Amino acid sequence: MRLSGFLFLAICAVCEVVLADQHQPCRGPSQLHGTLWVTASKGAPTSVGEFNYDAKTKKLHFKDDELHVNKTDHLEMLIFFEEGIFYDIDSHNLSCHKKSLQNNYHILEIPANATHVTEGYLGSEFIGDQGVRMRKWKKKIPELNGVVTVATTSCGCLTLSGSLFTEADDVLLFHFLDVETEVKNPKVFVPPSYCDGVTLEDETDTFFGLFH
Repeated sequence: MRLSGFLFLAICAVCEVVLADQHQPCRGPSQLHGTLWVTASKGAPTSVGEFNYDAKTKKLHFKDDELHVNKTDHLEMLIFFEEGIFYDIDSHNLSCHKKSLQNNYHILEIPANATHVTEGYLGSEFIGDQGVRMRKWKKKIPELNGVVTVATTSCGCLTLSGSLFTEADDVLLFHFLDVETEVKNPKVFVPPSYCDGVTLEDETDTFFGLFH
């Protein structure tokens, strides 16, 4: 009981320090695994599937859950943000396309020059276990002709949701569910063998464009 009480107080102390510095962009866990749910305006199909992200190597893997996505073409991608490339993978036909990434901005990290918008509770602050304290950030992305907003937990900087609103009134919404701070299978960041030797194609895209 004493140890549990000490750990609780230590966590609270850390959270208080974080909250005191709430206007500075935070840094999330080094690894993330969970379910990503993406919805778009203008008739684009919903993408729901497993994601894995490694903040140290700046790599992201996402694969549609075919049981929950009603569309013909299923999305699987492996993005190397620092290298500026991504792999468009088709595990059914064992095909792979290697393409350039137009920019390295994505929804899982808060850039240093992002603006703090607000802090509050998702749900209720006053009913036990019915709310999550969160912070919201925004950044204008000229390359995307829009504004990206990201909501994170106040303590731990765990990404909860994000959105892209463009000048053309286009919207992408991201929701992160059942998140764990561990990548259980690091091999997801290794391109499959049928990607070996593929040449870089002329086509380019952004992180957001891949879900559109």
